[in-house]
Amino acid sequence: MARNVSYTVYYDTPQLFKTLSPLEDRQAGGVIMKVVQEIVYGTMIGYISLK
Repeated sequence: MARNVSYTVYYDTPQLFKTLSPLEDRQAGGVIMKVVQEIVYGTMIGYISLK
């Protein structure tokens, strides 16, 4: 998880939701992608192991 925004363009773009800072938005996106990845991997491993 990054402690700062890598690209300054994230600070300059208009925000759709003002509840999160650009850094918090990026971190939340990373967490969501990681959770979805683990669900997909777990599902596939479970499916393959049951065959």
